[in-house]
Amino acid sequence: MASCIGAGDLLASILNRGVHSIEVQQVKKMLELLRITYSNPYPHIIHFGGMFGVVNAMGAGAGNMFHQYSLTTSFQTIYERKESSRIMCPLLESSAFVPLLVSLIQDMFLGAQNSDNHQLRHYAAWAVSFLRHHFWSRDGHNYTNSHKNDSVSCKPVSQKFPEDSSIMQLSLWLMHFDYSQSTSILHVNTMATVLRCFSQAPALPGFDWGAVIRRTMRYEDQVAKLLPPDSVYEKGTLCEECILFSLAHANKFEQLLSLVDELTDLSRFRVLDLNLQCCVLHHLSDLIRIFASSRLEKLFNDISVYFASPISAYQTYNLCRKSSLRISCWKGICQCLGDDSLSTSSEYISSMEKCMEVLFSLLPEYRTVAMSGQNKVLCTEEWNEATRCLAKARRGLLSDLLQVSEIDLIQRDDYFSVIAKKILVRAWLVRLGSLPLTELGKLKNVYILNTGSHDLWDVHVGVVTALQLADGGVQRQWLIDVLEISCITKYPSTALRFLGLLSGSCCRYMPFLILDPKTVLSDLPLTLSSLLSTPNWSTVAETAVSYLWASTERVHEWATSLASGSEAPSLQLQPIDQSENEMADFLLLVMHSACVSLKEYLPLDKKLKLANMAVR
Repeated sequence: MASCIGAGDLLASILNRGVHSIEVQQVKKMLELLRITYSNPYPHIIHFGGMFGVVNAMGAGAGNMFHQYSLTTSFQTIYERKESSRIMCPLLESSAFVPLLVSLIQDMFLGAQNSDNHQLRHYAAWAVSFLRHHFWSRDGHNYTNSHKNDSVSCKPVSQKFPEDSSIMQLSLWLMHFDYSQSTSILHVNTMATVLRCFSQAPALPGFDWGAVIRRTMRYEDQVAKLLPPDSVYEKGTLCEECILFSLAHANKFEQLLSLVDELTDLSRFRVLDLNLQCCVLHHLSDLIRIFASSRLEKLFNDISVYFASPISAYQTYNLCRKSSLRISCWKGICQCLGDDSLSTSSEYISSMEKCMEVLFSLLPEYRTVAMSGQNKVLCTEEWNEATRCLAKARRGLLSDLLQVSEIDLIQRDDYFSVIAKKILVRAWLVRLGSLPLTELGKLKNVYILNTGSHDLWDVHVGVVTALQLADGGVQRQWLIDVLEISCITKYPSTALRFLGLLSGSCCRYMPFLILDPKTVLSDLPLTLSSLLSTPNWSTVAETAVSYLWASTERVHEWATSLASGSEAPSLQLQPIDQSENEMADFLLLVMHSACVSLKEYLPLDKKLKLANMAVR
């Protein structure tokens, strides 16, 4: 019984999708076998299975937990090739099966009316009832109603095309293409071109486009297996065009809507090829126009699970593939946020923001010194796309994502890269104009200038780049603050390196300087003196040099105490971290040279001290 019912259901599932073709004679033999099971004197349970196997083969879906529906259209039968020995459409839409199906249905009607066996009449009546219900629901209304909460209902566009028109001829070519015989790469490229054009078409003939696209996607796999290893063809190009075509017309054709819904479900999405996953993620804004809020909420939740789950297929990819997926997702969400039709009250907004939080947690460290080649290119692109997307995000979300507290600084050893990433993202967002410069000013004293310089180079570069957009008064205030902090910080090399970056970026020698952590310190005497000699900066020259001198005296005491092995009393109140010890002599040399180049701003007594200062 179960095998008969299941066989009929399986046959209908294959034919309804229109992806695989089956020999007509084999299908007829199967239907005749099912007729035998309820026509011959077998046990009643066998009769039951045979009858329901027949109605299921016609698409009734009896005993199926999932709703089945026919993907056919009137054009399928109009242009059906009668001479074909294979079938690739539902049985009820094939003229080759009309006599046999009529005969089978008549047998069941007669059984339901005239059989002397009471149990057999009941079975036949049930089978006929299922088939009758299927006939009533074949127009697709039941399917649309059952899914209207999950996706936007289709609005078919009824438009007639002349048979000799280009769009009709190309549509017929796609519909009737012999996938089993033609395996040329030329056909693949032609199909991709046709679908690319059709994606821009305002309307299409009312074909079963869902079946066409499913067959086409399988066809590319079929051809790709036959290509030589050195082929220049990039596998997945045709499938990408299939997805883009489906997205463009999913709101007009129910079959395409079903396909898009299937491809974006997590169970199917995670087994797609990488380029197709990237394609889907890149076009999230198209899905927003197709799906309703409840379906979009599920979509973004699925994406979050895909990226965050430790058992996801995403975890098996290498760094470059992972980065490509994240870049595509950032681009897709960015387009969604840029859509004027997006409502902030939509149910799926929270799910989208949760997805952004997951992506932000996966954003790699931006370390230009340690990166090279393709990794550097992808990392830079990912940061560009991430900050471009975050620039459009809700201010409350940015506040939560980029929050840095003093507790974070206490946990710096375990949390260092996360803090640096948050500061650098703030700097990039300030540069884009999404955040005010005060967002960086809040962290100036606590973190940017008063923390160990390990891994802070790119943060400093990002902050100084953002400062280029500020007015001169803000830049001068930052310079004074940096020099003041250098007098008390535990990490003088951090403050002085930032000072070198800021001075170099604003002075006239900027185009000729080398952007390197050690070089900016070596160039400090030149860049700082050059900067303070310009009219706009000379107003703060005396204040700046006074702080520079105080910081130089402190570094001199520190270097001298290290050389003698004794600790200077003045350093007990404002100690310098031991990690800075190896930089002591170099920092003193740099700062002494800077003071010499700016000695015109020092009073006489300090000039004498500077002349007598021992520097190694």
